[in-house]
Amino acid sequence: MRHLKTMAMAALLSLFVAANPGPGVAGSEEDCTQSRNPKLSRDACTALIETGDFSGDQLGSIHFNRANARRRLHDLEGALEDYQEAARLNPKSFGYVVNMAATKSMLGRNDEAIQDLGEALKLAPGDPRVLYNRAKMLRATGRSEEALADLDAALRARPDYTLALLMRGLVRHAAGDADAAQDWQAAFKAGGERFAIRVQVYLQDRGYYGKDTVATTYYAPKVEAALAACAPDLTCF
Repeated sequence: MRHLKTMAMAALLSLFVAANPGPGVAGSEEDCTQSRNPKLSRDACTALIETGDFSGDQLGSIHFNRANARRRLHDLEGALEDYQEAARLNPKSFGYVVNMAATKSMLGRNDEAIQDLGEALKLAPGDPRVLYNRAKMLRATGRSEEALADLDAALRARPDYTLALLMRGLVRHAAGDADAAQDWQAAFKAGGERFAIRVQVYLQDRGYYGKDTVATTYYAPKVEAALAACAPDLTCF
């Protein structure tokens, strides 16, 4: 989702600048949308905002990109401000709301985040990504049955949703459900060989690999650690 927003942002800004050339902003639109250097992205987005040349959806996209950069720079409060502004400027974009909720969760405000994702589901009923993210937060607040219901719904909509399979395995494992292993096996199958190899290498490098061959005890701590350290788009693998 982040990459799609970035591509859309680049297209919007390049069209705007082509029609409205002006001093002081050349190249800023490209810097604002890039993700390799979050400080550069943050500063370029700030420069674009300060021109006063953008409004509506375009301005919302700039705030969204700056929020992503701020979150990577561990400025969670600043990121939240930008996500909120992006959502205000484009209230129909459930993606902005999802990122706003994720940041609130990182700040320990899970109850607010769960409410936000409920609003996002009104904009995108049954969207598996929203359901997965709400399930993560429900699980974090001890509401495992509700989390499981969201994960079941997400997987009905998208049976090969790797992250949802991994998370449902954890919820089931905590409840003593032997089907947890089936979810994890399905996740590795859905993710393909490359995904499985990357996960295994990632975990092995961090000392999570052991010799226990009982699936429910072998996989649980590894999947838990991987999900805790992994970005939603699996770039850490």
